[in-house]
Amino acid sequence: MNTLLASVSTLRASPWAVNPAPEGLAGVGGRWCVDGQCYRGIAWGRESWFDPAVGKMLRQDLDFFPVDCEQRASPLIIYIHPSLDTKTIYPTRGPLYAGLVQAARASGFSVASIEYRQPVWDDLLDPTPDNDIAAARRWVHAHARPLGIDAGNVFFVDQSRGTLGLRTALQHRRDPAVRVNAAYSHHERTTFRGVEVARRFVAEADGLGFVDRIAPERAYDGVIPFFLRYLR
Repeated sequence: MNTLLASVSTLRASPWAVNPAPEGLAGVGGRWCVDGQCYRGIAWGRESWFDPAVGKMLRQDLDFFPVDCEQRASPLIIYIHPSLDTKTIYPTRGPLYAGLVQAARASGFSVASIEYRQPVWDDLLDPTPDNDIAAARRWVHAHARPLGIDAGNVFFVDQSRGTLGLRTALQHRRDPAVRVNAAYSHHERTTFRGVEVARRFVAEADGLGFVDRIAPERAYDGVIPFFLRYLR
């Protein structure tokens, strides 16, 4: 299996056609965009909602960046975006395209960037939508063949409130349709009971660093602990 730790050894990325149109992907949905060499707007669920963080309607969809137009059963990185942002990764806006998408492709990984409802911003919805990431992962597992990815070789990369991916990985670690090889989290804002979570980090030093960075003033949003919102 490929792992992110081994991905520093660059592999050859296949040349891109104007429209690779991998076989079977048309049945999944989305639209091919030359800008980014990806399929945008593939629906993984049916829900749509107004997100006050970005001030517009969003829906349960994902953008898919295949590693190339021939490879099958590639490992997959699922990117879970932070608050005040959406799943769309543009080649010309910020470092994320080069730092994540291009780096992943060069090492043989495909990338999916998902849109999801966030319990903090969208907690007026009933029921509280705290299972979107798991549901999106299940969709990817069910559609692995047309996507050309290895359903059992998937990683979460997440940031800020997107570190709900870490919670999802721990909560569903025994479910083969949701389980991931590892969750790589940056700028953790979804506060957990730190020590219990830290014991499950891949690298012990990362777990200790996670505990060290949790300050009491970051554990609350008003008077409601973050972990109560996420676990209720």
